[in-house]
Amino acid sequence: MSNFQITGFASDAGEVNLKAMAAVLNLAEVREFQKDVFENSRSKFFIGTEAFGGSDVITVFEVFPDHRTTYNRYRMQNDQVSRYDVLEDTWVKVQ
Repeated sequence: MSNFQITGFASDAGEVNLKAMAAVLNLAEVREFQKDVFENSRSKFFIGTEAFGGSDVITVFEVFPDHRTTYNRYRMQNDQVSRYDVLEDTWVKVQ
């Protein structure tokens, strides 16, 4: 799969990031957030990659007409998804 598109986001970042995005999209917390964004109909749900802390991470966010709000950042290592805990500045395993 050379191009992955979800709610307007397209990435050709490679199979590793596509696998990580698919794993993140499958998380119950992300599905719930996506549902909430859809139901509020004031913003749009997005998922993408961004540089964070020296590596690429998966970012789940919503875009309003005048700003963007990050829901969470995730990374995948050894087929394990972790969520960034901003308060503790650590990665916490999820799933």
